[in-house]
Amino acid sequence: GFTGKKVLLYYGSLFEKKGVMYLLSAFPSVLRAHPSAYLVIAPRHPVPPAYQQLIEAAGIRDHVSVVTHEISVPDYVNLADAVVLPYVDMIGTEGNPSCILESVACKTPVVTTRQPELLEIFGERELFYAEPADSASLADAIVMALLKPKEAKRRAERAFKKIGQFDVRKVAGQFLRLYQGKG
Repeated sequence: GFTGKKVLLYYGSLFEKKGVMYLLSAFPSVLRAHPSAYLVIAPRHPVPPAYQQLIEAAGIRDHVSVVTHEISVPDYVNLADAVVLPYVDMIGTEGNPSCILESVACKTPVVTTRQPELLEIFGERELFYAEPADSASLADAIVMALLKPKEAKRRAERAFKKIGQFDVRKVAGQFLRLYQGKG
């Protein structure tokens, strides 16, 4: 049922620091620029009432699906025109979020927030960045990713090439050389 739609995907928990409330607040602006935009939120757990209330209050119910069951991550990521991960901060979370690496591995463009931990891995040439906790900035970054699909594809390709350095065999080899005093 997504034919003709620009699908944006958020998947993961709904902890406040994940920034989904900012994504929901940004989405009406995205819809004004791209009326065919459709947001899929897949937390794989029940959604607190505040999220449903924001969806209703923003008038975006017909453009948002909330998936609370287990999903095939590669299928959903490959379906998306962009994955949106609007982190407020990375404190107490993984510094190298698996959602970003999974999306990059699928060559799906990623829109996320400017976090020092993420900027150490991917630069402005690989991902689309917004300011943390800033719905307007997030909307702008999403619109840019959707308005410039060729640029989005180029960034996704560059990000894909870059994650080769995180291959478990390479990382393990680097550690082994370090431990052996050869690094």
